[in-house]
Amino acid sequence: MLQLENCQIDGLERSGLIQLGRVPADALAALYSLAVFVVVPLLSGTGTSLKVIEAMGYGKVVIGTGIAFRGIPVSDGVEAIVVDRVEQIADKINGLRGNCAGLAENRSACPETCRQV
Repeated sequence: MLQLENCQIDGLERSGLIQLGRVPADALAALYSLAVFVVVPLLSGTGTSLKVIEAMGYGKVVIGTGIAFRGIPVSDGVEAIVVDRVEQIADKINGLRGNCAGLAENRSACPETCRQV
């Protein structure tokens, strides 16, 4: 089990994912340039998720729960990939592999959606 910033996640060290915690502003753009997509698995919260708007502003495909997209006008498969349950995220990621056309369409809708918010 890996422990980072008071957060314990079983199996994270074997997942290939890296949890960075708080990222300095000057490193953020570089990290977004390396990302193919951004996952926002929110289970609760209020208000509009700035994480989603930020990622879409960088032109990234965002995969997240409906709660992650609250207050943001998106349609599943158009401006974003919306799941009902966190457990569905891995399947959505696997479905994106080799689907460059779908990723490109989704990315092109991101900046326009950000302007609407």
